[in-house]
Amino acid sequence: MNTIIRDQFPILREYQALRPMALDQLADTDLAFSPGGAAPSLAELCVGIGEVEHSYAASIASRTIDFAYRNDDPARTGSVAALRDWYSELDRQLQDAVAALSDEDVAAWQITRFEGFTLPLQIHLDVYKEALLLFYGRVDVYLTALGKTRPERWAEWLG
Repeated sequence: MNTIIRDQFPILREYQALRPMALDQLADTDLAFSPGGAAPSLAELCVGIGEVEHSYAASIASRTIDFAYRNDDPARTGSVAALRDWYSELDRQLQDAVAALSDEDVAAWQITRFEGFTLPLQIHLDVYKEALLLFYGRVDVYLTALGKTRPERWAEWLG
């Protein structure tokens, strides 16, 4: 077990656990909601964070993050259950990719974010946690607009 799996992943799992809590508040029909204007639908937001996580999982092997991946399963845009299953799969992929590394890899690997800018793997994963927090802030607005109850732990994590 490398240091990231031992030291960082327990807290990362707590961040990830907020997604299913938000999904618990939703019906499939809620995924079509958009607050208006150029705002994406809730489904588009949910798929977007999955695409981001996919990019982070893939970046472990390539040591470069590429956000070009797009979801190719239209079922995810209309099904809370499909999103839940996909998130679980993505969480496993990310954890498996990191777990395959040695402590030497963890200490040495840099992930290229863009040309001329790299981050140590541990900080790269911290940026992923920040992406999750940004997603949750956006979802909070949608939950409020939909009149949904915020998950109990939501306020503990997000205020």
